[in-house]
Amino acid sequence: MATPEKSVLIFTNCFSPNVGGVETHLDDLTRALVPRGWQVDVLSLYPLTTRVPWKRYEETGGLRIRRMWWFGQGWFHVLEKYPPLQFLYLVPRLFWGGFWWLVAHGGRVRAIHAHGLAAAAAARVLGPLFRKRLVMSSHAVYNLRKGSALERAIGWILRGFDRVIAMSNQSLQELVDSGVPAEKAGRFSYWIDLNTFEPRDRAQCRQKLGLPKDRFICLFVGRLLAIKGVRVMLEASRDPRFRDVLFVFAGVGPLEDEVAQAAKAQSNVVFAGNVANKDLVDYYSAADVLCAMPLYQEGFPRVTLESLGCGLPVIGADCPGVRDATNPEVAWVIPPDAEAFKETLARIVSNPAEAYARRTVCRKFAEEHYSDRNVEAVERALLG
Repeated sequence: MATPEKSVLIFTNCFSPNVGGVETHLDDLTRALVPRGWQVDVLSLYPLTTRVPWKRYEETGGLRIRRMWWFGQGWFHVLEKYPPLQFLYLVPRLFWGGFWWLVAHGGRVRAIHAHGLAAAAAARVLGPLFRKRLVMSSHAVYNLRKGSALERAIGWILRGFDRVIAMSNQSLQELVDSGVPAEKAGRFSYWIDLNTFEPRDRAQCRQKLGLPKDRFICLFVGRLLAIKGVRVMLEASRDPRFRDVLFVFAGVGPLEDEVAQAAKAQSNVVFAGNVANKDLVDYYSAADVLCAMPLYQEGFPRVTLESLGCGLPVIGADCPGVRDATNPEVAWVIPPDAEAFKETLARIVSNPAEAYARRTVCRKFAEEHYSDRNVEAVERALLG
């Protein structure tokens, strides 16, 4: 039986209902591919970082999703400090799960699309074994040390792929420097549903969310991790200059208790908890500015795109992902530290009209750069 030309196995350790930017992108990717005539299978681990109900198997139209159990829920974040251990934790389950899935169902897919290094390592062996086209999407900057064992290992893994696509220019260059042939490497970009992430009436959104109508609101959206800049915003919330600024946190993660305690102790902190992606539109529309202050070289912060789609300007850390995702008309890109954030926020709060004036520019920027036309780069990689 011939394998359909447009058939792919999306191979990843993270998929919804796990919460995160990559997971949301994969939801967008599957929703974009199926209407374009693709047969899409997803093979993933079950939610490792978000405690939510999940199903082992789902099927809708041209999309089939299989989630595999693995031990150690919560270990993923703990092991982030020790990349080799995290790698060893994830790869065996992905490899053997992928092996048996391909034995049973491999005839129906032409390509394996791996997301992240753990899935790529497993796919590097499985692809040749089952004669599948291999594509890898990189969602991160790894800060590889030149000549290190890690750089050599990643180079070996990715040289076995037919196409490697990266989220940012720095990530792309890093992978090429590790040994990926330039002709195999390229860029892709996230996209958002511009019909969902669009500006809504600010006053109505504040009323709906129970937020005051007349206070300046600084919003954080994402996993509550120290490296995401959560404590940068918490520190600002304790500064006397910002006693009248409302700091709103939407997300889950290891720092949940710390944010919840701040919300109990301070009248200018609100902890919204886990907010469904589609419901974030109200928060983006209600706020005056988004805080996107990762303290590491983040690949491409997806919440920035959603924010811009809703007309919300960004205070962002000077890292490759934020620089590539914005420009000076829609974002204040600053050094990734608390003092720089507080000084910038103080300047904006003293002149809120400046932030408000950027709202139309933000929406236009999103329409130009983050429509679902961006899926075409992924399709080209999968088709070869």
